[in-house]
Amino acid sequence: MSGLSSDLLSPSWWFTVIVAGLLVNILAAYLKPRLDRVFARFSQRMLQRTEAVQAARAQSIARLRSSSTELVLEAVRETRLRLAGLLQLNLGFLGMLFYYFLPPAEVAAHSAAVSAMLTFSGILVALALRNGWHALEAHDVITEARKNQK
Repeated sequence: MSGLSSDLLSPSWWFTVIVAGLLVNILAAYLKPRLDRVFARFSQRMLQRTEAVQAARAQSIARLRSSSTELVLEAVRETRLRLAGLLQLNLGFLGMLFYYFLPPAEVAAHSAAVSAMLTFSGILVALALRNGWHALEAHDVITEARKNQK
C-alpha cells in the first residue's frame, strides 16, 4: 500500500497522467469528426435497408390480398418451413444425444467422426432456427394480409 501512496505523491506520475490526458484529448479531437462520418454512413445504410425490407413486406402483403391462391401458397410455404425446421432441430438434437450417450473410449477412438457429427448437428440446429425465423415472418405477412381481407 505504501508503494501506491508514494506513486500518487510522485511528481513524475502526475506529469505522466497530464501528458496522457492531453494526448487522449488531442486524439479524440481528430478522430471525432471521422467517426461521426463513418457512423452516419452506417446509419444511412441501415435506414435504407430497413426501408427496402418494409417496402418488400408491403408488396408481399398487397400480393397476398389480391389473390387467395397466393395466400394459400404462402400458408403452404409457412407450413413447409415449420416442418423442415422441426425435422432439422430433431435431427440435430438426436446427433447431440448420440454423442452424449457414446462411451468415452468410443469418442477417443473416433474423435474425427464425432467432431464431424457434432459440427453437422450444430449446423442442423442453426438451419432449424433460420427456418423457424422465416416461418414466423411468413406467418406475420399472412396474418396481416388476412386481417384487411375480411
